[in-house]
Amino acid sequence: MIEDNLIKIQVNKEITSFFKSCLMTIDSLKLEESQHNSIRKKILDDGNDTIRNILQFLSYFDFQINPERVNEAAKKQQIVFKKTYSSEPIIL
Repeated sequence: MIEDNLIKIQVNKEITSFFKSCLMTIDSLKLEESQHNSIRKKILDDGNDTIRNILQFLSYFDFQINPERVNEAAKKQQIVFKKTYSSEPIIL
């Protein structure tokens, strides 16, 4: 179902964007390498767990796209596509 895929993609994108932002924040801190790696691993693990948990919960529901709201959001530019960058690939 296209709605389910759209929701999965959006949830994944938003949470991944959030934890990439967290990773960029810790990259800017002056931490010992072991501290940095430990925090980085925790962020990645928690982000991946969160994505899995939310998608599992959402699987209990059926969704329908409301074309009017999608068009409205597009006109108001509420649907924004942004690029995020990370020093290393993140495997989900």
